[in-house]
Amino acid sequence: MLQLSRRVCAGCEDHPCVTACHSEALRVSARRLTLFALMSQLARDRRFWGSGGGVTFSGGEPLAQPEFILSALAECRRSWIHTAVETCGYAEEGLFREMLVSLDWLFLDFKLVDSTTHQHWTGVSNAPILANLENVARSGWQGRLVLRLPVIPGVNDGEENARETARLMRELGLLEIHLLPFHCLGEGKWRQLGETYLFAKTPSLPLEALQGLQRIFISAGLRCYLGWETPF
Repeated sequence: MLQLSRRVCAGCEDHPCVTACHSEALRVSARRLTLFALMSQLARDRRFWGSGGGVTFSGGEPLAQPEFILSALAECRRSWIHTAVETCGYAEEGLFREMLVSLDWLFLDFKLVDSTTHQHWTGVSNAPILANLENVARSGWQGRLVLRLPVIPGVNDGEENARETARLMRELGLLEIHLLPFHCLGEGKWRQLGETYLFAKTPSLPLEALQGLQRIFISAGLRCYLGWETPF
């Protein structure tokens, strides 16, 4: 089953605290779907997609629910539905390889090349991400792979990381990267979960700084999209 988003109040399925809260301060912000229910919904909406439509599995992290995502991708392929997955790439290599069988587009968030810096900011090594990226690039997969670099001030906005990322892309024969300006739209979710959002007061980079990074990728012969200016 697919959980579309995380509940604000854990355990609400067993304890009806949402319906009992007279002030409506609690709410369930998720719903669960079986694969059959999902495909029925897609079939209903498909007529409105147009010729360039399809399904994008995002999140959160869609690969955190491997059995469902693999089944959903396979069913979409059988139904001639174009598929895309947005993932951070931190997953088992076998899962990644199996996913490619029924996948048309892959958007892979890629934050840092340096493993020590990646470990510091994310809490995990980027070795699995690099391995999955290389495996996809070397696999002969005929789908479209776009790296997505969320540019976070003070974390990965330096020119060195951009140059190293461009070098890695050239080595692997990758062609496209999408620079996403940092924003704080996820702060509310952290508050709902009782967590502290460390980047709450971090401003987005000015356009000129993003354009400077964009020029590094373009000068390396790569297609670099900025913000909402994308062909997809």
